[in-house]
Amino acid sequence: MWLVGVCDPRPARVYCPRCGEKMRWDKKELSLRVFLKDAVEEIFNVDSKFLKTVRLLLTKPGFLTKFLKV
Repeated sequence: MWLVGVCDPRPARVYCPRCGEKMRWDKKELSLRVFLKDAVEEIFNVDSKFLKTVRLLLTKPGFLTKFLKV
């Protein structure tokens, strides 16, 4: 068991009541596999609006300029 709490180092709780930081981790949460999974998830997690914007930029280049011009 690892303790991390910056403001409340007592191991009796899972989350710090002041900051919400997780105070205990399982060993499997600290594995390379979990780290790589989380890294790939963060890198490739793309919002749907971003994909729609890219699609419009590639298929109708002037549409967004005309649409957003006030």
